[in-house]
Amino acid sequence: MLTVDPARYAREVIIPLRGSQGPFPDDLLRQYAIDPAMTPADLHTHLAWLRDFWKRAVTRQGPNAPVYRRLLALDAELQRTAGTAMHDPVWWRDESARQDRLRLDVVRALTQDLRKAFGTQVLSRAQEKDLRRHYAQLPTRILDDAAVEAGLRWTGAANVAEPTSVAAAVAEASLAAGDATAAGPREAPPQPSQRPSVPAADRPPRAGRLPVMAESSVVLLGAAQFEDDNYPPLPSVRNNLTDLASRLADPEHGGFDPARVHTFHDPGPAIAGALAQIAEETTDTLVFYYAGHGVVPSDGNLHLVLHNTRSRHEIFTSLPYDQVRRAMLNSPAVNRLVILDCCFSGRAIEWMAGGGLVSGQLDVAGAYTLTATSATRPAHAAEGSRNSSFTAALLQVLAEGTPDSDRLIQVNELYPHLLRRLRSHGMPAPSHQGTNSIGNLALVRNPMWGSDGRIAETAI
Repeated sequence: MLTVDPARYAREVIIPLRGSQGPFPDDLLRQYAIDPAMTPADLHTHLAWLRDFWKRAVTRQGPNAPVYRRLLALDAELQRTAGTAMHDPVWWRDESARQDRLRLDVVRALTQDLRKAFGTQVLSRAQEKDLRRHYAQLPTRILDDAAVEAGLRWTGAANVAEPTSVAAAVAEASLAAGDATAAGPREAPPQPSQRPSVPAADRPPRAGRLPVMAESSVVLLGAAQFEDDNYPPLPSVRNNLTDLASRLADPEHGGFDPARVHTFHDPGPAIAGALAQIAEETTDTLVFYYAGHGVVPSDGNLHLVLHNTRSRHEIFTSLPYDQVRRAMLNSPAVNRLVILDCCFSGRAIEWMAGGGLVSGQLDVAGAYTLTATSATRPAHAAEGSRNSSFTAALLQVLAEGTPDSDRLIQVNELYPHLLRRLRSHGMPAPSHQGTNSIGNLALVRNPMWGSDGRIAETAI
């Protein structure tokens, strides 16, 4: 039984480990290509197949053979310590949670290092390459998250300032930290009231635009009440839809025509046809948002739970994400944005980006996907809150604005702010993926941007 695409597994897991002299990254779910939705029987079959695949790969004596040999040795040790628990999905979910905590600790430590080394600045392309080379042992996602937390930005330009060696910067930061008393007290940063407003002319130009109202559509879909008692009600979902519709079509700052913002509360299976129809009639910007329960049944794919979805029959009674993706793919819209506030929503990113280790899919050009969590983690909704945690953070950014945006809050500027807000409250980190230039699209105007082309002093 083929449970993993061997070529993709080799490309995404094995090849990055070639030549590694130290211990492998502590990412068992990735190394074992585990889907958290697997049943005990699925796990037993999958692990047997994977171990046999590793053994056969070792006999081929190719450049990847040493990696497979080390994986077999590590697996033998893990089987001695974990035993039959490896066939229990709960063990893997606990392992996933443990790894998430470890990654967060690494991100926090790395964030401090980057702040000491660089402060907050825009790094040139040469500096970015030097930074990635210096921290090559870390997964790219960890470095990117730490850079966001530290306030660093990649410019994409060959040179912004004279490139600084990362090793030298880190060493200088360590020296400065160790010699702080000799250097004397540092001048305190100016308080908000002391900081001048920032003229638009003093900022690098940012290309961006709002949607063409007459040619753009928003589909807001939410499932708050369920016929099946196995799905607990989500009272915040209704508020999510109402508040997002109000913000996106706000007369002063919104970027969409209220008549083209379509809200569906607790819909049934007919929603797939309604989405396809709206998608066909949209030629500029198409936004799809879902809030509710996300599940990954036995087919291994993300399904969006509807009002009448039946547990254990989700494949036949829910809205498969594949149908959403096909509607987006078939739409003539130039820009396509998917926002998912549900458990396992990061699975949609794997689909948009070409599939995960289990199944490959076609890319959707001109698309941007923003999700409340990763492909393997549940989302979070604080009990009694008006909105779910992820959507509350998104609404806060859209409603309050950001001091580091210009006149428009571009889509590619949402993620760093969401990441900071959610992590500061101990919430799961969101995920995102963008292609082409949709990241420069804006959904709303920046409420912090004054009529004189300046960010208000109190907002900085």
